[in-house]
Amino acid sequence: MGKFYNCALVCFYFVILSFFLAYLSCGFWGFFGYFDFITSYMRY
Repeated sequence: MGKFYNCALVCFYFVILSFFLAYLSCGFWGFFGYFDFITSYMRY
């Protein structure tokens, strides 16, 4: 239980970190473009 929770926490942390890095590198609209890229990737 605890090990699974730690793994989920780390995965969640990396997702937030990647969004933050995309926001820093591309700005606000780049952030939306990155989010659109992720959702389109999930669609296929």
